[in-house]
Amino acid sequence: MSSKKFHASQRRDMILTSLERDGLVTVPMIAKLCDTSEMTIRRDFDFLEELGLLARTHGAAILPDSPSAKKFDTIEPSLDRRAILNQRAKFAIATLALQQIEPNQTIALDVGSTVFALAERIKGLPIRVFSTSLPIARHLGQAGAKVYMPGGAVQGSEPSIVGAKAIEDLRRFHFDISFIGVSGLAEDGFYDYSIEETEIKSAMVLQSKRNIVLMDSSKFGRVSVARISEFSNINMLITEQTPPDPLLKSLKAAGVEILIASSVVTKMKKEFSNGF
Repeated sequence: MSSKKFHASQRRDMILTSLERDGLVTVPMIAKLCDTSEMTIRRDFDFLEELGLLARTHGAAILPDSPSAKKFDTIEPSLDRRAILNQRAKFAIATLALQQIEPNQTIALDVGSTVFALAERIKGLPIRVFSTSLPIARHLGQAGAKVYMPGGAVQGSEPSIVGAKAIEDLRRFHFDISFIGVSGLAEDGFYDYSIEETEIKSAMVLQSKRNIVLMDSSKFGRVSVARISEFSNINMLITEQTPPDPLLKSLKAAGVEILIASSVVTKMKKEFSNGF
């Protein structure tokens, strides 16, 4: 870490210079660069945002007028809102994901509305479930499922368990399958809104034999604050539409199997139109 202390104007110039170069900067990154506290950097972000020079995200910032800024998701919708968006696609993805589970397996369920849709479908199965999502754990627990959670801090709109203690607990487990929710898919990997939740997702991926990402097509080409994983760590992507090039090429080059739930979506549309 640098021993040089920076004045406020120097820190803010450094933030803007880094933004111009990289398109996104995080609080921890700038705090380390300037050898100062994260609280100080958050105040710098607030100051620059008031001047219209950057836009705040979860633990990071982007340039609001950058040509690439439109690719970034700055605000995570609530769980209720996410459950409504692309509902049929998420149900179809969850239905296809259910077919990947075998009896007596130990599976990990990440946070997210699509993963929650899968949780709804696994009630009653002879499996063990590990989840960091409080809503998922509560939902499965009320149904009598064998569900386990790590220790740690609670945060987020879902909410979920995060922090060093949760990561430490995760490292004691080995999962047959981890089902991961994401907020974006770009050519260099899968992304999510929260840095803290991304750390949990990454730890979950490392402890699993198979890693399956569940996401609908609205997230193709989207970049959020933090990258969860490179493609090489993911075994399968389940979605309802074929990803466009060059995303498709990047996924195939990394050996990611892609399952398309389009037929399930079509069937569900017919059922909805018939009054189901």
